[in-house]
Amino acid sequence: MKLLKINKSSVAISVFLIIIGGLFFIGTSAYSYCIQRPGFVKWSSPDETANYYFSKLWAETGSLIAQSPIDVPEGVLVRPRSFKVVDNTLRPVSFVGLPLLYGFLARLSSVDILPYLTPFFAVLGLLAFFGIVRRLFNLPTAIIGTTLAAFFPVYWYFTAKSMFHNVLFAACGLIACYCGLRALDRLRLARHQSVSYFPALIWLAVSGLAFGWAIATRTSELLWLIPIALILVIAYFKEIGWYRWLWWASWSWIGMLPAVYWNIILYDHWYGGGYPTMSQSIATISQTSLSLFNFHNLADKFTVLWQTIFHFGFWPKQSLTMFQHYVIEMFPWLMPLALIGILVFIFHRRQWKKDKWLYLFLWILASVFLVLYYGSWTFNDNPDASHFTIGNSYTRYWLPFYLGALPWAAEGLWQLANFLFRRRLVKPIVTLAVIGISCWSLHFTAVGSEEGLKFTAERQVADYHLWSEVLSRTEDDSIIITLYQDKLFFPERQVLVGLFDNNVMNRYYGNLLKKWPVYYFSFRFSDDALEYLNNRRLPPFGYKLEKIWDYNEFALYRLQPIPELPLNVSPQQ
Repeated sequence: MKLLKINKSSVAISVFLIIIGGLFFIGTSAYSYCIQRPGFVKWSSPDETANYYFSKLWAETGSLIAQSPIDVPEGVLVRPRSFKVVDNTLRPVSFVGLPLLYGFLARLSSVDILPYLTPFFAVLGLLAFFGIVRRLFNLPTAIIGTTLAAFFPVYWYFTAKSMFHNVLFAACGLIACYCGLRALDRLRLARHQSVSYFPALIWLAVSGLAFGWAIATRTSELLWLIPIALILVIAYFKEIGWYRWLWWASWSWIGMLPAVYWNIILYDHWYGGGYPTMSQSIATISQTSLSLFNFHNLADKFTVLWQTIFHFGFWPKQSLTMFQHYVIEMFPWLMPLALIGILVFIFHRRQWKKDKWLYLFLWILASVFLVLYYGSWTFNDNPDASHFTIGNSYTRYWLPFYLGALPWAAEGLWQLANFLFRRRLVKPIVTLAVIGISCWSLHFTAVGSEEGLKFTAERQVADYHLWSEVLSRTEDDSIIITLYQDKLFFPERQVLVGLFDNNVMNRYYGNLLKKWPVYYFSFRFSDDALEYLNNRRLPPFGYKLEKIWDYNEFALYRLQPIPELPLNVSPQQ
């Protein structure tokens, strides 16, 4: 009978995970399926555009280097955002882990699967999340927490917008943690029951690979991943053993190796990607950290480390303000429930165990760093800086914090229901509460702000008409100057991000015009502004603007060369 109960429970859990994972995959994949069409696979951010372009390039050519069709001495300017031009080749600026993995999988099948790979890995992350929470907490908390995670707005939103790095990074991290816990359990079992250690080595190898790929996906997160990894090594050094830790580290290096190889090819160093500032910061941190062992001028060295880590500033007050906007106000249920769960754990001594205490400590450590580090930055993803929307970068950078809080929120909800209601009412009340939070989450993700998925999807569908019209009015070899639509027109047209407010750039446009058709697409100029540009601002550089097409508040202009006057004719004539 006991075995039958266990089997029924396993079947029920499997059905739950299949339903949750299936709903999540279908729901997040539907976004890409609805907004993309053959010949028109476009993204709403430069980072997504670059990740898709280089994933597709790797799938089709096995390379992350594309030859730039614009061969000019200053060709570095003719490129979309999130791209670099080196020796007239286009290269990624961001981390190469995602393009390498997605490109490899697409190479095995078809580039058509690229928009759906993040939903696939996000589902694997949810399964790992369930396993972690069940292992550290209990089954009810795991079921509640996984349901909340599957519908949590940030996880859902950036899975649907599937060419960002952040969800893949989080999924790899969750898989690494889950496999590490499985290895630890197997080692403990082997120590007491004399069973084979071999499965533990397999789990450690998979954990190391996933951790290595997480680093390859977002190398910048090493700033907090390295301290956490060191704490874990210290905490479990005896249980796992130095040679098994070395085994794990070896597989982590293997996971990073493809990215290391391509970083050397692309940028002549193995770390940092195409961000010069970050590459220099990693080098400085490494050198300074190693020099700490000689105990000379320690204060100066720690000052250098601090200033290097917080290269973009350290502003605790701004960080707390951003925390208020993007956690307390945006998800008002999360922190109250999480605090209840944490307090119940602290005051309930029978729940105390090393693994759970360590999880709480590491989550707080990582959260404080993420909030202070990214909260000190100023992001302007939304043109209106006064709007705090789900699409702003704070939410995706704080994804590990959100996911780490959900088990405590689930525990808090379960304990609160047990405290307030009779035992037979607890499950129905919790079920209704979880359904209510999940429905609120879906509504917020879709229409909670001007960056909700419903509105971004509508804009993307409208952009198809815009894209078609601009392409029909411009030559195949033309260059389009634009401020925001580079992600829309590339790679069908070469693009250049700019305006007419800089004389160096204005002269550069004139030089391009001698060899290629050049257009400008952005917000429509007023009649006075256009007259000023054509009569005073642009003629010294040999061209003027001719309006080709109006589209709502936008317009397409062609840069028309001004014929040079004969030498014997004065401008007054």
